[in-house]
Amino acid sequence: MKSLANQTAEATHKIEKQIDEMQSATRIAIEAVRGVTDKITFIDEIAIDISSAVQKQAGETSEIGRAASVAADMTNRVADSIDSVGLAARANASTMSSVEQAATELLQLAVGLDGQVKGFVTEMRS
Repeated sequence: MKSLANQTAEATHKIEKQIDEMQSATRIAIEAVRGVTDKITFIDEIAIDISSAVQKQAGETSEIGRAASVAADMTNRVADSIDSVGLAARANASTMSSVEQAATELLQLAVGLDGQVKGFVTEMRS
């Protein structure tokens, strides 16, 4: 009976040792899972930050595109205005040429008239 009690005690001790080893392995596994969970949470936070930055960048890119479109439209308007000014300047140059020609003719007529008036006055005095 003593032998059976010793065997039982020895078996109990082995079982306790195995239970302690299993508990220790379980604690290590739990800590490892917690570490993995923490890393997953950290990666998830980074992914959220990246997603937010990408959305913000997409909005900024859209705004840049809109501003570029407005700038292109304004550039086209300025070019059209410059064309209009060029046409008006050419029209004014043509008009000015006609006015200059008319003024020259008028001056010639005035000189001729002045000569005739002087001739008439001289004739009347004589």
